[in-house]
Amino acid sequence: MEIEKGPPLDGKPWDFFYYWLVNEIRTLKDQDFMDIMRKIYDKLQGEKRKQKFNDMYDNIGEDVFDNSMQLFNYDYNVSAIAKLPKCSSYLSDGNYIKYHSKAQKAYIWLCEKCVENNSDDKYCMEFKKSNGNCETKQNLPQLECKGVQAPETLTMEEEDDSDELPSKERYDNFDRGAGSTTGGGIWNKETEIRAHLENELNKYDRIKKHAGNITKAWCYVTNGANEEGDYAGEVRRKEVSGPVYDLFYFWLGDKVWNNLGRDNTFSEVTDKIYRALKEKLLSEYRCGTIYTDITQEYFKQMKILSNYQMDESTITEEPKGEGELCSARYEDYLQKVQYAYEIIQKECVAHKKSQVV
Repeated sequence: MEIEKGPPLDGKPWDFFYYWLVNEIRTLKDQDFMDIMRKIYDKLQGEKRKQKFNDMYDNIGEDVFDNSMQLFNYDYNVSAIAKLPKCSSYLSDGNYIKYHSKAQKAYIWLCEKCVENNSDDKYCMEFKKSNGNCETKQNLPQLECKGVQAPETLTMEEEDDSDELPSKERYDNFDRGAGSTTGGGIWNKETEIRAHLENELNKYDRIKKHAGNITKAWCYVTNGANEEGDYAGEVRRKEVSGPVYDLFYFWLGDKVWNNLGRDNTFSEVTDKIYRALKEKLLSEYRCGTIYTDITQEYFKQMKILSNYQMDESTITEEPKGEGELCSARYEDYLQKVQYAYEIIQKECVAHKKSQVV
């Protein structure tokens, strides 16, 4: 993973030198690369330099070296990237997702080698001091950007790996202006709802231009509301919820994030839209929960998981090679899903998201 200029060596010049040198030397065929390393360090001036190599890992095996270098590089790069102005752009980068996945595998491998198998080489001894019994080996630290990051543009094209996936087709349906062939019901109020929504969005010109499609999509969603109340005398209500309701939330949320003004927040604009839409519903309608107190990154990961629920059967039915769990065509997509799951799981344990309207 390429990064912009970060801290020169972040206080770890010997670590960088050690991993660089070993990586260069071990390309030599039929050579004991650690023996060559000792001779190089012996030629370096000063006892401190010789001792530094002895303090490093002069008895490390190649497998341990490979995984320890993978973990060292990840720790350094994550620390450096977290301080960069464009940090948030790396979070949504497919390369970072792959990079984290490789580091996670290296970490788990080292846990099994050094802790569970109780290896006594010098690296493993240090690894055990730093990681204890590896209780957190399934939760290698994620990249966390420092300070407030400028919102990055989210687009369906960046998130979806194929135009043929059901989630992409359904979002496109809303973009085209989802409509009804029958009319009646909520569709009779479409003009009224649109006018009310446009009035509420007068301060938000960039969002207001989507009012027509937002209204059509909302009518499409509410037209499919399920009736509830089967007991005699009970008022029958219509529940606006379920997969299509969730689809509308993420489609609308994407529009809001992409068109936020400098002085607006996702919560502010989303609340305005939902309140305007719901004010024109009849009293028998009841809407499901939405989440507005949410960061852009968390919203994006939620949407990836929601999309996967729609796309899972298509992906699993795709022909795959012998011994493969999934088609190579969707490998990047599934890595994003795995990363999203890890982020959401971590966030749900640490915080309880606010539910609004």
